[in-house]
Amino acid sequence: MRPAFAIPDFINIQVTVIPVPEGKGNAGDHRQYQVTCVPASISVIHTDTIINYQIIPETPENIVFHGMSKKKPYLAPQFSHPSISVDRKMITFSDKNSVVEQIHVTLEFKDKDEASIHYDHPMNINFDPQVGNDPDLQGDNTTR
Repeated sequence: MRPAFAIPDFINIQVTVIPVPEGKGNAGDHRQYQVTCVPASISVIHTDTIINYQIIPETPENIVFHGMSKKKPYLAPQFSHPSISVDRKMITFSDKNSVVEQIHVTLEFKDKDEASIHYDHPMNINFDPQVGNDPDLQGDNTTR
C-alpha cells in the first residue's frame, strides 16, 4: 500500500498586458498598459498551493515576465522563490499558506521592444494583484 501524501492545489491566473494610450492604463510609468488578471484576486485555502501567472494571447509577444516581488510579510515567509519559464510567459511559485494574511504581490514585466530602444533603462511594467492566505488548518490535502 502506498503511503498517503499531500497533493498540492494548483491555481492558474491568466494575465493580459495590453498597450493603451498614456494615462488610460493601470500599469507602466505613464499608465500606458492595461493589465488584467483572471481571476483578479485569489484566496488560497490549502497548504503548499502552487500559483502560476500565465501571460496569454492578446498580450503582444514582446511583453514578458521579468520577476515578482512581495511586500515583506509581518509573519513567517509564505512564498517560495519564483521560477520564470524559458519563454518568460509564466511565473510560478508555491505558497506555504500557514498563516492568515493578505499578501501584496507585484508582478514585474518587461517590454522587450522598449528595452531595445532604452537599453540602459528598459521599460518596467508593474502590477499588484492580491493573494489572500486563509489556511485550512483543520484538514489536509490527501483526499483531493
